[in-house]
Amino acid sequence: MTDSLFVIVTSPNVPPVDVNVRVTLQKSYLLTAKTAVNTSATPSQPRYFRFEFPANTTVVFVEAKSPNDTCAMLFLFKSCSVHDLIEHAFSDESYRQTITKKGGMMVHRKYYPKGHFYVGFVVFANDDNCLDDGTHTPINATPISVPVRIKNISLTIHDISDVETIASVVEDIGFIYAVIFGLVIILALYHFGMKLVKHCRKRNLRQIPGMVPVLPPVLQPLLPDINADGGDQDNNSDAGEEDRDEQHSNESINNARHEMIIKFTRGEQIMVSDLCWHDMKQLKEATQLFAWILIAVMIYNGLPVIYMMLVYQLNIHKTGDMDWCYYNFYCAHPWMFFSDFNHIVSNVGYGILGVTFNGIVYWEERKSRESNLDTGIPSQYGLYYAMGWSLFAEGVSSACYHICPNHFNFQIDTCFMFVICVVCLLALYQKRHPSITLHPKKAFILLAILCSIGWVGELLDEYLWWRFLFSFLHMTATYLCAFHMYYFGQGSILSPRYSFRHLEWLKPTYRVRFILISLFVIVNFSVSVVGLAQQPDSFAFYILAILITNLGMGTLHYFISKCCHGEGCIRLLPLFLFLLSAGFGITAFYFFRLKTTEWEVNPATSRTYNQPCNVLGFFDSHDVWHTLSSFALFFYFLVLLNIDKHLQDVPRDQIQVLL
Repeated sequence: MTDSLFVIVTSPNVPPVDVNVRVTLQKSYLLTAKTAVNTSATPSQPRYFRFEFPANTTVVFVEAKSPNDTCAMLFLFKSCSVHDLIEHAFSDESYRQTITKKGGMMVHRKYYPKGHFYVGFVVFANDDNCLDDGTHTPINATPISVPVRIKNISLTIHDISDVETIASVVEDIGFIYAVIFGLVIILALYHFGMKLVKHCRKRNLRQIPGMVPVLPPVLQPLLPDINADGGDQDNNSDAGEEDRDEQHSNESINNARHEMIIKFTRGEQIMVSDLCWHDMKQLKEATQLFAWILIAVMIYNGLPVIYMMLVYQLNIHKTGDMDWCYYNFYCAHPWMFFSDFNHIVSNVGYGILGVTFNGIVYWEERKSRESNLDTGIPSQYGLYYAMGWSLFAEGVSSACYHICPNHFNFQIDTCFMFVICVVCLLALYQKRHPSITLHPKKAFILLAILCSIGWVGELLDEYLWWRFLFSFLHMTATYLCAFHMYYFGQGSILSPRYSFRHLEWLKPTYRVRFILISLFVIVNFSVSVVGLAQQPDSFAFYILAILITNLGMGTLHYFISKCCHGEGCIRLLPLFLFLLSAGFGITAFYFFRLKTTEWEVNPATSRTYNQPCNVLGFFDSHDVWHTLSSFALFFYFLVLLNIDKHLQDVPRDQIQVLL
């Protein structure tokens, strides 16, 4: 058999031009799995290869490595047209990505009905396509000797069909059963812990002298409304009596606030009853708004986000440009039209655990309706529901972000992280300040401001004046919060003149409280100075770090204050949950630091961080971060829910205010 070779050379040059043609047989044109092929390419000499799927192979991974960082393009295409090879690299019919030292793509057989595909390399004349946006090589009109750009490439095809099969089994069967088993264990431990708390409640009361369940005097005028919430009050009271009750309630609130101020000026210990001015029905209705507003925000924010990310994903399949999204291409398993399904499905833990937590909260709320509402820490379950829904929303937003992660949409993932931190801080504070909790409307306005600052900060972070402005705002907010906390939320009544007149900052009335709040101020000022001196990699993550730091300090403040005020150290169940949360959180942060992508650089450089799947051949370290962090947050939520269970039968006029 004789093969004919035709060479056609065209030129716009009118005079004849001598052309020398050399034909070289490419021995490694046909690729085989698990066999590395070493080749080289130049801007004038692209390279391409053909791979035919073996009979039992359904998925392969195309891996390209290079010792030098010369900018090139890796592309896959279906039909072979040598004279259109360069056009193939930039056509919508091919999948392509820029590479420097590393690149790769998952290839499914179903997308290539003929059972084969072609792999090509094109070296660019300069490195502009692999540099940050806005960088261009200037054109020099003076003829110079241009060095030859040669890129050495090692190309390997990996058969991962078995891994995909195992992953499917784990995903469809094993993963579901693992989640169910985990939830059963969690619920069993929780049920056992509740029985243990109930068993020890009477013993705890006997250990503290004088613990008699008596209604605090401050709450006596509110007794009718409390009974109404419990279902024992007759609902057929006339309008005149309701007006008198409302007027009486307002007078009681003013009297209670006045009595609290007097106790503070005398240096007496402030109790929870001193800060519980409203009836439980009003507090419940106010905090329920947290959950409802959050659900509305989640829906209105989620729908356009989902639409936008699906457009991003479909645009990849339409144009073939894989530089749109910052995937870990070494561990990006496509499914349906999703290019990176494993990083989407790994967020399911946020949703499952968020719904599970809300189920536990609903269970606790039903039990509380039958208990004495005049004792223990006032339970404002709306904040807990908001915590569960914020965890669910974080799973949805993170999954949407990972449909096509890039530097244009990263705040989709961080906004609900802000929500989780702020809601947890409010839940921690409202435990001992039931009547001065931030209103849901104001809280979400604060969250909107935080998200706006994070967005503006990403644009202006390189300017020193912006970092000075943010540091000033941060320090001012820190001082106002410290002033508010020290004066038990009555800073607007006890003005700063009171502090200077009575030398409160030199001789504090509440020393332990003053020391802990001073540490809070020092840490925040230190974080602000560090952010001012060193430009953060991501301004949104810098704000998130501030929130997480304050949440951690607030939790430790609460634990230390409980021990210092004679409430005993943390009980067994909250301590166990806290250790679980800390263990999962520290481990999750370790995996988070193992970068597999970097959206702050160009796509080609980001691919140098790509790493193979290290869990079941299907998940990478970032997937592990998703799973572990969801459990860390879930257990922390349970800590907040259970930390004061042992005080459930203690009168509120005998429970001290901590934060």
